[in-house]
Amino acid sequence: MTTAATTTLQLTNPDKAFSLLGDNAGYYGDNGGDPDGYLWLPSEPLDKNDTGVEKVIAAGYGTLVKAFYFDKSEISEFVKMYKGATPEAIAEGNGNNPESPDWNDYCEALTFCDGVYGFAGYSSSEKFVVVRK
Repeated sequence: MTTAATTTLQLTNPDKAFSLLGDNAGYYGDNGGDPDGYLWLPSEPLDKNDTGVEKVIAAGYGTLVKAFYFDKSEISEFVKMYKGATPEAIAEGNGNNPESPDWNDYCEALTFCDGVYGFAGYSSSEKFVVVRK
C-alpha cells in the first residue's frame, strides 16, 4: 500500500483553471466526464514543475496538497486503518457481491471513512487520489 504522500494540485475552481493548465487539464477527467468523489485532484501528480500549475495557484484557482495515490486493490487496507467499512462490507450491505465490490462500493467506503478529507476516483484506471484528514 502507498505510504508516502505526494504533492499535487487540488483545483478549487476547475472551470477557470482548465484553460491555464493546457494539456494537463486532461488529468482531471475520467471516461469523458468528471472524476468520482468530491475533490478535484489529478489522476497523476502535478506540481510546480508542470505546465500551468503556478498560474493556477497565482490566480487562486488551486492549491498544492499532500495526497496519496491508491490502486483500487489498496482501498480496503486503507479504510481498515481508520476502522471504516471496507468496500466488501459496503457491497454486501448494498446487495452486491462482497467478493467483487463494484466501483460505487469503493467510492462509498472512502466517502464515509473518518480518515478521509476528500478524494477523486478514476474508474478508467481503477485509481483513487486521497487527501487524509
